[in-house]
Amino acid sequence: MSTTTNASPFDIAPFAERPLQRGLAFGGGLRWPALAASVLLIATVGATLAQPVLVSWVIDRGVVQKDMEALGLSIFLLLAAVAAEALLTAGHLLLFAWVGERYLARLRIRVFEHLCQLSLRFYDAHNTGALIARASDDVQTLSSFVRRGMSSLLTGVLLLGLGIVVMGSLSPPLLAVSLICVPMLRWLSRRYIRRAEPAQRHNRERYAASLEVIEQGLTGARSLHLFRRLGSWGEFIDRCQDNEYEARMRVVSVNNRYFPWLEFTWVFVAAAIIGAGAGLNSVGMVTVGVVSAFVLSLTRIFGPLESLGRLIGEAQSAKASLGRIFALLDVPLEIQERPGAAALSAVGTLEVDGVSFAYLPETPVVTEISLSVQPGETLALVGPTGAGKSTLARLLARLYDPEEGTVSYGGLDLRDASLASVRRRIVLLPQEGHLFRGTVAENISLFRPDTSEKDIAEVVADLGLEERFGQFPEGLLTHVDARGARLSSGERQLISLARVALVNPEVAILDEALSNVDPGTEALVERAMRRLMEGRTVIVIAHRETTAKRADRVAFLEDGILVAQGRHEALLRSSSAYARLWGQVP
Repeated sequence: MSTTTNASPFDIAPFAERPLQRGLAFGGGLRWPALAASVLLIATVGATLAQPVLVSWVIDRGVVQKDMEALGLSIFLLLAAVAAEALLTAGHLLLFAWVGERYLARLRIRVFEHLCQLSLRFYDAHNTGALIARASDDVQTLSSFVRRGMSSLLTGVLLLGLGIVVMGSLSPPLLAVSLICVPMLRWLSRRYIRRAEPAQRHNRERYAASLEVIEQGLTGARSLHLFRRLGSWGEFIDRCQDNEYEARMRVVSVNNRYFPWLEFTWVFVAAAIIGAGAGLNSVGMVTVGVVSAFVLSLTRIFGPLESLGRLIGEAQSAKASLGRIFALLDVPLEIQERPGAAALSAVGTLEVDGVSFAYLPETPVVTEISLSVQPGETLALVGPTGAGKSTLARLLARLYDPEEGTVSYGGLDLRDASLASVRRRIVLLPQEGHLFRGTVAENISLFRPDTSEKDIAEVVADLGLEERFGQFPEGLLTHVDARGARLSSGERQLISLARVALVNPEVAILDEALSNVDPGTEALVERAMRRLMEGRTVIVIAHRETTAKRADRVAFLEDGILVAQGRHEALLRSSSAYARLWGQVP
């Protein structure tokens, strides 16, 4: 059950509640390997704390009492304890690393799967940089702690707890002297944790904000160049970096107030033990070996304890990152498959009945639209900018769900259909399809990765694109950069058209497919688009009158309302608003 409350389904809370409890529950399947690693860790600490005791035997029995047999046995046991510590340390570190990597791999996959399932409305509401900070950098922060810090933190805690038991068995009076540091350590730790956690959270927030600004600058670099805004954007980035620097320095300041006092505490306690030990030794209450064992035990304890402060800081940072990650996972999925979902039929009427939709409350984009598209019919969506054409297209493809009304295919509400069949039967081609790093063929077969090169070549030939793709350096095996950076906008759209043709959907929705095409490939894209439209139901957003003329029917939208529908020529005569859209006067 989620514990994060959001103002809207598309908001991400800064942090989820109870991140540690949820984090432990998430790794439930790794419980036994983690338990085995913990057992090895306890054994490691036992071997570590045995060494000061064995040193006291060497001093008291071997050196002071000159018992050579006891000296030899003590040295042998001491060497065995050192060797055992080394082997057990290697074992628990290896096992903890395995558990940590498995846990992080599971978490990364879960985050990525969740991001892939979130609706377009979520991505409309959030910047990519902020999402990258949560999905990548926060996971990396957690990864750094799991790999290096978690076992060290547990080691420090166990050394402190078991060390007190061992020292108490050696000399209760010296233990009492040692425990004078406990109130000071408790006060220091509580004070540190109280300041470190908000400082780490603030630092992660500032880092995410900086990453968001940098991502926006890189994405809009061309516009910044064209409008000579690089200087002002650079100043904006500088301010964000200054804010991030202040947040980092706040973390440094918290750490610097803790560690010097911890060092002072260690020196003070060591001096107190030596002084008290000398006094107790003079009256025969403790031996020199016991005093030496106490000082050595404190050295073994305070070494990790000094780094314990740093590790607590890393743990607070990891906790903050875990809270941000679970807050992202708490965002509900808008487009989900209902239990018992049925597959869409191969052929059917695409019907919209009383559909309304809004991105923001009380700001409708589409209002009570009703229309139907018969199998094999081409419907053109026409209207001025902001009329709701692209939104309606996304509703038809179930990239959004209507807030009122239904969208059905073959009489089945798309919300009651399996998502796989919806994506198979109805495909939307956006204004500019995204290309991934790989070959042209791999990008064409993105939704059918098992397709043979022969089948891809046949689809390309059916669209009349074999000559154009043959001009690429290696044909269909030509490497494409991320987003198709080295291709023209028209070439990118040709690959997107081939991608849709390979899926071979019953319904193709073309969202302004010619709007961003370069003149050199415009005719080729238009011809390929006409071939794609043959023999299937097509909804096309028309920004050109020729597209509206070719359509079997036109649906004219204004302000999210279906104003009129019919043949292009009939609408020119019956609707003055439609005629004005094409620059004609009825």
